[in-house]
Amino acid sequence: MGVSYTYLTTNHFKNLYKDAKLYLLVGSDMLENFPKWKHPESIVEDCTLCLIERQGDLANVKSAINLIKDRYGHTVIKLNGIGKNLSSTYIRTALKLGIYSEDTISAPVLNYIKTNKLRLPLTNMRDFNKKRLAVARATANLF
Repeated sequence: MGVSYTYLTTNHFKNLYKDAKLYLLVGSDMLENFPKWKHPESIVEDCTLCLIERQGDLANVKSAINLIKDRYGHTVIKLNGIGKNLSSTYIRTALKLGIYSEDTISAPVLNYIKTNKLRLPLTNMRDFNKKRLAVARATANLF
């Protein structure tokens, strides 16, 4: 499996369901980094961004919502409720390492992953760990 970009996914579904209104659910960390994504302007043309905040999120959410509005001319729908303080990166890593629990992945979701053989390969774990270790070391030197 090669690199998968969100703009390719949203474009695929926009073409497949031409009359449908599409939505993309993002966490606040993803929304804050949205301008760094590959072809973000294409994504907001294909679908509406919907934000679910997580426990412990910083107040940067408002500025990220305003940035999307100012830069791309599209509104972000902020959903009611607060999600768990888990990122998709954390969940994918937990799956790769086999260190997940019901707090991380619910039984029905885990069953779906196993039934459909959606296990993620460990091929990029070394690169993943190198990046995380470099960030951890750089952060530790700040204090």
